[in-house]
Amino acid sequence: MLLRIVSLGVIALAFLIPLHAINAEEVDLQLVLTADGSGSIDDGEFQLQREGYAAAITDERVLNAITSGYRQAIAVAFVEWGAPESQHTIVDWTVIRDKASAQAFADKLLAAPRIAYGYNSISNAIAYSATLIRNSGHTSPRKIIDISGDGPQMNGQPLAPGPCPGHRRGYHHKCPRRRRRWRAISRHVGRVAVTALPA
Repeated sequence: MLLRIVSLGVIALAFLIPLHAINAEEVDLQLVLTADGSGSIDDGEFQLQREGYAAAITDERVLNAITSGYRQAIAVAFVEWGAPESQHTIVDWTVIRDKASAQAFADKLLAAPRIAYGYNSISNAIAYSATLIRNSGHTSPRKIIDISGDGPQMNGQPLAPGPCPGHRRGYHHKCPRRRRRWRAISRHVGRVAVTALPA
C-alpha cells in the first residue's frame, strides 16, 4: 500500500515539473537571439533575417566554436518582438552540440510563421528575453541576449539611460540603435558564439 502511494506521488510530481526542467543541462552559454519582427520589417527583410540566423547557426565555423567549449554545447532560443505586448518565442530552448541539433533548430526557425506585430518596444523585448533565461532550466557561466532592430525604442516600459534591464540582471547584451545588418547576420551570430565561449 505504501509503495503504491509513493508511486502515485512520483507520477503526480512528474506532471508538475516543467519539461524544460527535466531536459535541463549544463552548457557553456545560454543565448537568446532576439530579432525585430515589427511592422518596420517588410516581408523580404523578415525572410532574409530568418535565413541569416539559420545559416549562421549551422555554419561550420560556429559549430567549431561551440564544440571548442568546456561542455561542447550551448543552449539557444529565438525570440521575435514588436509592440510592448508582442514578444514571441519562435524556437524554444534547444541544446546545440553538433550539426544535427543545429540543423533541427534552423529547420524550426525557417518553418515557423510570422507572429510579431506593432512597433518597437526594445525594453519589453529585453525583459522578455531575460525572463526566458531565468526560466530556461539550464545552467551556464555565460548568458547573452543578442537583440537586433532597425529602429529606436518607441513603446513599452522606459528604456532609461545607463544599463539596460538585462545588464542589471547580469546578462550581456547590446541595445540596438538604428541600423540594418541583415546581410551581415551570419558573421555577427558567428562572432557572438565565438566570443561567448571560453578560449
